Amino acid sequence: MSLTGSSIYNLAPAKKRKTTHHDPTPRSIINACTRNGGKKTALTPTKPRSSSEDRVAPNSDSGYSTKRRQIKLEDMDPAEQKALQIKHLKFFSKHYEFIAEGANTKAFLSDDRQVFLVSKKPQSFGNQEPKCKPDPIAGVPTVYPVGSFQIMDYAGPDGYTYLKNILQHGCPQPDATTSNQSAETLNRLSRDFRETVFADLLQSLRSLHQQGYTHRDIKAENFAFNPSTQKASFIDVYDISNKNPEKLTGTPSTAHPLHYVYLYSEKTDEILNKYLKYFRAKYTEYTNHIQTLSSSLRSNPNYQQYEQLQTTLSTLSNTDPDIETIKSTLGSLENILKNDLDQYEFCESKQNFYGTEYSRSLAYRSKQVPPLTIELWKKFDTYSLHITELLFLLVQVDAAFGNSNIRLANQSNFIIDNLTNQNNFSWKFYKIDQDINYLLQLIDQDPSGTKTILSAEIQRIHTLNQLFFSVKHITDIPTAETLVPQTVTPSASSDSSDTSSEHSYNSTPPAELTTTTASEAPPLPPPPATATVKPDSTS
Repeated sequence: MSLTGSSIYNLAPAKKRKTTHHDPTPRSIINACTRNGGKKTALTPTKPRSSSEDRVAPNSDSGYSTKRRQIKLEDMDPAEQKALQIKHLKFFSKHYEFIAEGANTKAFLSDDRQVFLVSKKPQSFGNQEPKCKPDPIAGVPTVYPVGSFQIMDYAGPDGYTYLKNILQHGCPQPDATTSNQSAETLNRLSRDFRETVFADLLQSLRSLHQQGYTHRDIKAENFAFNPSTQKASFIDVYDISNKNPEKLTGTPSTAHPLHYVYLYSEKTDEILNKYLKYFRAKYTEYTNHIQTLSSSLRSNPNYQQYEQLQTTLSTLSNTDPDIETIKSTLGSLENILKNDLDQYEFCESKQNFYGTEYSRSLAYRSKQVPPLTIELWKKFDTYSLHITELLFLLVQVDAAFGNSNIRLANQSNFIIDNLTNQNNFSWKFYKIDQDINYLLQLIDQDPSGTKTILSAEIQRIHTLNQLFFSVKHITDIPTAETLVPQTVTPSASSDSSDTSSEHSYNSTPPAELTTTTASEAPPLPPPPATATVKPDSTS
């Protein structure tokens, strides 16, 4: 789509008429603090007007005229407001180039690279008074309220366009030579684009947060990339100047699970209650298993002898002549008791797991969540930015492995589908880190050389999983102010074989859970060093 319009159309002299509140507001009052110097480019149509009814006579940009015009907007009844919105949409659709559409607005582009954000719905204009230009924020185009619509500088196409290009063509800006490019070249183009974009966006987010602002709706559709300047910036910045932490907005697919709870408390409570019931039942089940195993072991003569020998061994010195005989006897008893001890350790680990998940789920119910703060919004912004980066990374993985490794491509597609799903709360809360780790394992096992080409992307996925997605508590998620934009250095191999993650969440189950189970089983001595936990398949 061409982003430049035709030459400015020169209107024939016409008799001036009195301006009414139904006329779109001209560019001259974008800034009420200073005059605009008579420049009319922004609101001069790029297409000829068909009749004199469309002509917009200039308005005074004096403070008095602006205030009077604002009063007229406020005095309109809902029917008049709706009529004005329809009139504005028709006017801009007819005379300006349409470039994008959001949930609430349509964007149109003028010749001088000004973007008009016109509401699609009737709205109150009480908060739309023209203001002096605010302090600039790096990577965030300044939005000027003008009457019933807004104006901002053009920032380039939205990021979702490039995401779709990577998915369909393997690079962000395909051209006639794309089909002849090698996989290495296409991936390098996508990597350069991704690293440039997300370094810019992270820096912009740092600047935004340092000034006390938050975005609250970061996603691929809400950032733009200007190919001529090679710079990325955030768009859809209507609420950025709002420092009220209770102002709720966001997109479910990219929202942190706790952010999702604030947006849809009733829905998440319903989901969490089902999981709580399940975790409670499983915790009780394994507690009962532990009690049964404990009773069985304590009545077993071999275990009684094992306990006695362990006690005796702890009192002997290394030079005692009986120590070797006792160690040999303990080894024989360990082999006899191995199955029972392994089963006890397995049940204990499952009991701890379900107790931990119960505690974590309980803390996310709407009645237990903390009040919204600016610091919390900063963490939500940082999480949303990096889950969007994860989406770009996985699209690259899918493009690289799509034809050579069906199993791996299916897993990456599965994660992509969940990342773009508006109802992905439970998946992000319980499964995202496990699915990412499984994908990294599949990449590590791939016999082709593709994983070498994707070494930087693989390492970045692993880093993001550790920083954001395997972390089980919001307080452990970093903010943009603590992160430094970095370019990932390609490595010879990925670190995907390490699938463990450290959870700082307290694994002690709450009293509500423990009081509903049978009395706690008497503690057993630690299992011998040779005992190992059996895999989940044995449960």
